[in-house]
Amino acid sequence: MAANNYVPGTWRGIVRSRTAIFLGPDTPPQLVQSLWELLESGPEVHELLHAVTSSFGVSLAQIPPFGIVDFQDSLRIFLRGDLDLTVQLPGGPVELHGRDVTTWAERHLTAPEWYRLSVPGGGPAGQSLPLQEGVVLLQALTVGLDGTVRAAAATPVAGLRAAPAIAADPVAVTPVVLPSPEHGASAETVIGVMDEDDEDPPAGEPDAGPVENEASPAEEAVPPAAEEPASNGAVPASEQTSTYDHLWERTVVRSIEDAAVRDDPDGPPVDEAPEKPAAAVPEMPSAAETPPTVAASPPAPAPAGGLIDSVPWSTGGAIPPVRGSVPAPAGGGSDDADHDGQTIMKSDLAGMAAHPAPAAGPAAAGSTGPMVLARVCGQGHANPPTHAQCAACGQPLPSDAVQVPRPRLGRMRVSSGELVDLEQSLVIGRQPSVSRVQGGVMPRLVQVASPSGDISRSHVEVRLEGWHVMLCDLKATNGTVLVREGQQPRRLAQNEMAILLDGDIAELGDGISLRFEEIL
Repeated sequence: MAANNYVPGTWRGIVRSRTAIFLGPDTPPQLVQSLWELLESGPEVHELLHAVTSSFGVSLAQIPPFGIVDFQDSLRIFLRGDLDLTVQLPGGPVELHGRDVTTWAERHLTAPEWYRLSVPGGGPAGQSLPLQEGVVLLQALTVGLDGTVRAAAATPVAGLRAAPAIAADPVAVTPVVLPSPEHGASAETVIGVMDEDDEDPPAGEPDAGPVENEASPAEEAVPPAAEEPASNGAVPASEQTSTYDHLWERTVVRSIEDAAVRDDPDGPPVDEAPEKPAAAVPEMPSAAETPPTVAASPPAPAPAGGLIDSVPWSTGGAIPPVRGSVPAPAGGGSDDADHDGQTIMKSDLAGMAAHPAPAAGPAAAGSTGPMVLARVCGQGHANPPTHAQCAACGQPLPSDAVQVPRPRLGRMRVSSGELVDLEQSLVIGRQPSVSRVQGGVMPRLVQVASPSGDISRSHVEVRLEGWHVMLCDLKATNGTVLVREGQQPRRLAQNEMAILLDGDIAELGDGISLRFEEIL
C-alpha cells in the first residue's frame, strides 16, 4: 500500500498484508495478537471475518462494532456499528457505514483509488501520521490504492515477447464465404463441409490453374498472427465454433449426397457382385448308407374310460413304458436329438391309465405333505422340533432337526361318522367352495348335512401351517363354538383363528360337531 496515514485515537487498528481491521477500545489484547499473526499468512477474507465474529463468544446480534477492509483483486468491506467509510472510485466517491444492521454491512467494490475508514464523534482530529503496517490506536485510517491495479495490469507476463509490427502488405485476403443454408445447417456447423470440399478435389477433374486465394511465397512468410480479418466483417473460420465445441471439438455436417449409394463405373455392377458362399448343409447319407429303421406301428387305441384317464398327472407317479409303442433304437438314442427322456409324447398318453403307479410303501404312507423341520426317532417317526420324545413310540429324539415331508397331523371325526385324516387343509360346510388357494395346495372340501340351514355354505376351515392345526371361522352366519376340556365353550368371532389341541370339539349347528384327535 502507498500513502497510508492514520489519526491517533482510542480504537485498535491492525494494518498488515493489504488488510485493515478496526476493533473497539475494549478489545482484549489476545484477540489483537491472534489477528496480527493470522494476517501474516495472507488469509482469505472469510477467515478473517470468522476469526473476528467467533472470538467474542456471543450471538451475532451482540457482537461489538468492527470493521474489515481487504484489498486483493478488489475491495471487500465488512462494517458493523458506528463506522464510516469513504471509497474513491473512478466514477466518484461512495459513502458506507455499519449502523442499523442486524449483523454487518458487506460490499464488494472494484477499481478503488483510496479509502478512508473513521470513527465519528471521536473528538477533534489530530495530526496525521504515516503508517505502512502495524498495530496502533487510531480514530481514522486513510489508505491509498491509486495505481496498484494499473501497475499490475501493465506488468508484462514473463516469458511472452511482443510480436514485431508488420507493415501492411497489399495482399488481398479472400473472405470466407459460407454456403447457402440449403441443408438447414447454421454457420457454426458448416466448417467441416467447407474443409472437406477444399481437401479432396475429384480425381478426374483437370487442373483449373492456380487458385485465387492460394498463398503466394510472400504471403507464406507472413506469420498467421499478422493476418487481418476479412473486410466484410465475416468471422474467421477458425473462430466459428459453437458453445459445445470445447467438449466435442467442431461439429461436422455432411450433405445428403455423402449418404447416397452410387455405382462405381470402374467396378462390377451391383447386381453382378460375387455371391457369398452358401451356408454349409450337412450331407445326407445315401440310401445305401442309411441304417435300417424300425417301422413305426400305429399307436395303440386308448382304453375305455373318460378323458381324465389320459391326463399324465392323474397317475401320481412315474410313467411306465407304453405297450405297443415304438421301441427305442439299439444304441439307446432317440430319433429326436433334443429328446431328454423326460418329455411326454402324445402317443404315450394312451397307456398311462392302463398302468397306474405302484402304491407307496409303508415308509412313505402318511408323508405326502410339504417339507418341514422335524426330529426323527430311530424308527423313522417325524415329530415337531419342540418335542423331546417321539409321540408314536416314546423313544428319545435326537437334538438335530432335519427336513422331512410333513406327516399326518391328526384326524378329524365328524359327528355323522366320517373320519378325515389331517394331511391337508379342509373347508367344511353345507356346500363348501374355495375362492382362493394358499401355498399352491387346494384344500379338501368336506360337505356336511344341514337340514335347517344353520350351517353356512363354507362354515369353517381347518388350516395346516407347519406343525400347527388351526380352526378359522369363515364368517359363518350362526358362528362356531369351540369346546375345550377344562374351559368354558367359546364362540369364535368372524374370521377368528384358533390353534387346535388334541380333543378339541368344534360345534357348527344342526347337531354337527367336529372332534379333533391324535393332534401332535
